[in-house]
Amino acid sequence: IVSFQRPKGSKGSEMVHFCGGSIINERWLLTAAHCFQGVSSSFKKMQAVVGTIKWKDSPHKYTLEKAFNHEKYDEDVYANDISLIKTKEPIKIVENKIQYLVNSVCVATPDTKPPESATVYGWGYLKEDGDPSPDLMKVTVNRTDTKECNKVYQEFVGNFTEQMICYMSPGKDACKGDSGGPLTQSIKRRGTQVGVVSFGHGCARPKTPGIYQEDVSAPLARIVGGKKVTIKQFPWMVSFQKQSGATFKHFCGGSVVNLRWILTAGHCFNGLKHSYKKVRAKVGATHWDTDAGTVYELAKVVVHENYQSFNYNNDIALIKLKQPVQFVSEGEHRLVNTVCMPSPGSQPPTRASVYGWGLLSTYGSTSSQLMKVILDKYDTSDCNDAYHQFVGKFTPQIMCYATAGKDACQGDSGGPLSTNIDGKEIQFGIVSFGQGCSLEDRPGIYTNVVLYMDWINKIITSDKQV
Repeated sequence: IVSFQRPKGSKGSEMVHFCGGSIINERWLLTAAHCFQGVSSSFKKMQAVVGTIKWKDSPHKYTLEKAFNHEKYDEDVYANDISLIKTKEPIKIVENKIQYLVNSVCVATPDTKPPESATVYGWGYLKEDGDPSPDLMKVTVNRTDTKECNKVYQEFVGNFTEQMICYMSPGKDACKGDSGGPLTQSIKRRGTQVGVVSFGHGCARPKTPGIYQEDVSAPLARIVGGKKVTIKQFPWMVSFQKQSGATFKHFCGGSVVNLRWILTAGHCFNGLKHSYKKVRAKVGATHWDTDAGTVYELAKVVVHENYQSFNYNNDIALIKLKQPVQFVSEGEHRLVNTVCMPSPGSQPPTRASVYGWGLLSTYGSTSSQLMKVILDKYDTSDCNDAYHQFVGKFTPQIMCYATAGKDACQGDSGGPLSTNIDGKEIQFGIVSFGQGCSLEDRPGIYTNVVLYMDWINKIITSDKQV
């Protein structure tokens, strides 16, 4: 937990708490965008305080370097109320003999559903007209039906976005000063952040829930720094699209491995195994959001039986289509084709291409056009050092790739990592996850396809339905 503080008064040296936050790695803090909206003139005077119950008494203080509010943050309705704050110096992990005093939070994976009950921490006001609490406080709140929440707040902000969730318990609530702090739940005995305190109407008023920003997986999402390409160059590329009202939105990539099967990441479908009828696969299109290409319905979803959402082990899935893919050509170029699979025992390439329709920056917009980036293999031991506190030690099935200023990002998940060998594009990896997008010393993580060829062949050959 982080206490963001600023000077009390224009010339005062005394610091006062104004918002909460959470540590997601040694240089980056997660908070609410409204905490840092319009503070450019006073930003350099602010500080982040960690490792303390009492926000006034911590020796662990850090100056701030940059604030990245979500570029689609709307202060009128609190849409996309989320921000990343970079510290000037790396945050040091602090522990005593029993427990950590300073450490990073685990962030929920994209397939994590909002819990029915969650915990909020902060130094916010103890009542509406009070002052910040001197001690860190916590409160447990229960999830509130979104429709009921909409009725309460419609006159203030209009309809909620899908990134908003509501929580409330009688006489309990977050309040002023708690903004930006984490909404958490325990997953496998680990405190996991599932939301960010956003706003509310008063504090603990009857039938008035608090509002939280749900989409906290973006900082841990997984093309940044890439160039535009066409489907003719990568005709096996698939856009998985989820129904959202009357339209469909791209959410993950994949690759055509044969006429009926698409290879992708397990986390893309882990929460959709029983609701995939609202998902479709589009092939043969450079732009995912146009009428170009062909759309296929899904017949079956097979996520690896040992997939683990908390550390992304075995992050692989096969998706069967209801109808065989029709190969399509335009002149000499294929618009739809299969990708080549690696031979058993093949070594991961030192340089490879990743392509997809993902975000163009950590909190940017999804690319309409297919993008490509070239990445270099990252030393496994260095990769372990970068991520061990978040997911533990990596298994051999995981590979790391990075290049300065370039990366896969949210929406690229499930897409292929491939390289050209003797004129054939061979898929060696699947975009799995990473911390932010193209952040310093945070390589992208990829599932090693070579080590899953037996599993892939077993699933495809054991399915006898035509």
